[in-house]
Amino acid sequence: MQKIFFITCFLGAFFNYIAAANDEVVFTGLVSCGEYLVAGVVRAPKEGIRVVVNEKTKSEYNISLSILDQARIAGLVNYTVTVNLLLDKKFDGTKGVASLITKQAEMRVPDPLNPARDTGFKLLKASECKKE
Repeated sequence: MQKIFFITCFLGAFFNYIAAANDEVVFTGLVSCGEYLVAGVVRAPKEGIRVVVNEKTKSEYNISLSILDQARIAGLVNYTVTVNLLLDKKFDGTKGVASLITKQAEMRVPDPLNPARDTGFKLLKASECKKE
């Protein structure tokens, strides 16, 4: 009887884990230019409002925004967000510029138990990089 109970509990936990993994967004990182789903935090240093990904790590990315896009996201300063950004220029190390917010930013609840998988970039649609 105990074996059946143990197996039932194990299978239930296993299937819950599989279901949760399928709903999870997997961040791929920056692979090329294109439209990305970006999860990060909105900050407002002296240089203007920007989206920061992987904040306070060695792989921190700072994404500058146009004045129009800064106005669209200004209400979310110091909040964690998910936003679609068009990144059409190569990053200079860990700094880059988004040419457009393609979908309204949404607040999100960060996962304190798994911060490594909580922020990042997911490529939605690849495109050519603009020449400077």
